[in-house]
Amino acid sequence: MYDFKQTEIEEAIIHGIGNRAKEEDVFLSQSPLNIDEAQKAVLLSYYLNPFKTDEYFQFIGEEAADEETRFNGNRMYGYVRDLYREPDNFVEHSQKIAEFLFELSIIPKITSGELHVVRFSNCNIDDEIVNAIGFFKSETKEPFIKLMSSGSNIEVKRQEGISLKKVDRACLIFNTDKKNGYRILNIDKTKGDALPHWQFDFLAIQQRREDFYNTNNFISMIKNFSDEVLVEENNIKPSDQIAFIQRTENYLKNTDQFTSEEFAEEVIGDTEITDAFNNYIPNFESDYDIEIKKEFPVSKQAVKSNKKYFKSVIKLDKSFHVYVHTNPDNLEKGFDNARAMKYYKLYYKEEE
Repeated sequence: MYDFKQTEIEEAIIHGIGNRAKEEDVFLSQSPLNIDEAQKAVLLSYYLNPFKTDEYFQFIGEEAADEETRFNGNRMYGYVRDLYREPDNFVEHSQKIAEFLFELSIIPKITSGELHVVRFSNCNIDDEIVNAIGFFKSETKEPFIKLMSSGSNIEVKRQEGISLKKVDRACLIFNTDKKNGYRILNIDKTKGDALPHWQFDFLAIQQRREDFYNTNNFISMIKNFSDEVLVEENNIKPSDQIAFIQRTENYLKNTDQFTSEEFAEEVIGDTEITDAFNNYIPNFESDYDIEIKKEFPVSKQAVKSNKKYFKSVIKLDKSFHVYVHTNPDNLEKGFDNARAMKYYKLYYKEEE
């Protein structure tokens, strides 16, 4: 993981990025920010606090190329490499990056804003102290009131500014593992038509196939397996399906190293379901073009971010959703002949 307890801002600059589709322009600052220590502390919080996951990315390159030419086609990789090589030319390199982002801002739904380019020092990543380069795009403006003295009175003036509580898009590139496209953290809250703009068009990055990636893929596969195989058509009761999902969540929360043999023994148990599970995996891999590892370190952040997949819900027609948080054995299913309808009995001790 990483921490920023000793991290410092070495240099920062902000450029204005308009939307070309709306005939807006780009504004290129000519010098870095002149900020005091108090302002640096505020900016550090704004820039770094949003990063809370161990989902790492890397620049996209040509798989078959040699180490020297692998990332030749990735413009942002080149810009970042130059920033690290020539820190004295920070302003010039940051302007090229701003112009590149402006060049890509041709979709009407892309919001104009400010691009912050920042050089950091003393970042701790996996017990290695490295420098980092950050790109942050601020788009959302919030109103605030500024108090101003005027003669014998204090007046209020409404203004708009950046909220320090959130960042719209952010990327932090650690100066490590350059040969594999660096280690990168990314935040992107884009939705709709502009979704590929930041991650794919501008940064050209992809998720690293590490702990988070492997855990995330496994959870997606488990969800699909539960929805497609562990169903009543295959004589699996909804309560058994829920119990399977709950055991999976508990297993991933309480183990650091996933192994398929241990999972089959502790979570699945039943031989027939284990066989169905093992047969399902290659089909899922083929359908989604991913690999499900037989062993991998479990990312607790991936488990947490997929919490919605572990919601135990029984959907009954369009009338009821039954949320089961603990023991599914406290449900009893039956059939009412008089009504010709199925039913559930729920056993509980107290009504809250």
